[in-house]
Amino acid sequence: MTMPHVPIVAAHWVYLFGVALIVLTMIWRANVVVPSVLATFLVALAWTQSPIAALGSIFNASFTAAKELFNIFLVIALMTALLNALKVLRSDIRMVEPFRAVMKDGHTAYFVLAGITYVISLFFWPTPAVPLVSAVLLPAAIAAGLPALGGAVAIAIAGQGMALSSDYVIGVAPGISAKAWAKPTLSASRQVMSSTRSTRTRGRSERSTQRMIKPPTMNASATGTGRNR
Repeated sequence: MTMPHVPIVAAHWVYLFGVALIVLTMIWRANVVVPSVLATFLVALAWTQSPIAALGSIFNASFTAAKELFNIFLVIALMTALLNALKVLRSDIRMVEPFRAVMKDGHTAYFVLAGITYVISLFFWPTPAVPLVSAVLLPAAIAAGLPALGGAVAIAIAGQGMALSSDYVIGVAPGISAKAWAKPTLSASRQVMSSTRSTRTRGRSERSTQRMIKPPTMNASATGTGRNR
């Protein structure tokens, strides 16, 4: 099946410029709202050639984002409220306090910090869980000999990397990918696994067929035919 040819127009280059501008803004640690609004306006202007339609696209983009990402906002709000309720009861400190005694050296502190961050991020999401782990376990890890940068790397990899990319418990992140594919979450995962398995099986069968069709080659000197000639 051939993919339809999509010509590259000015709107694509403006979109690429907007992405680069937002990335640079994040590197400078500035607010990305204004560059995002400006990039949305410029992309719509390059696509429609109408300033009025470009201005309306800013509001339409907000509605579309709210429609697609409202469940994520709701989950983050609920998890943040739940974590704040735990802080009022001081249950968050009691929940992770026993792991301070396990951190004997820097290596142990790194893996303990990564493991606790991963488990807590699965149930509370990384964004609310990072302040909890950083406030309670990170000072103990640094006191055990772990560098501050090593602690930040462990929290980032285990939280925003492993827990958010898998998201086994809440299931919002894989749900977005599955929704873009118009498949349920588990069905999309099984479809990817089955397609990968069928590709491997087809590759093995093609190699086996080639071995059966291709006749064996024999060395002339080994059979003695070369000397007879």
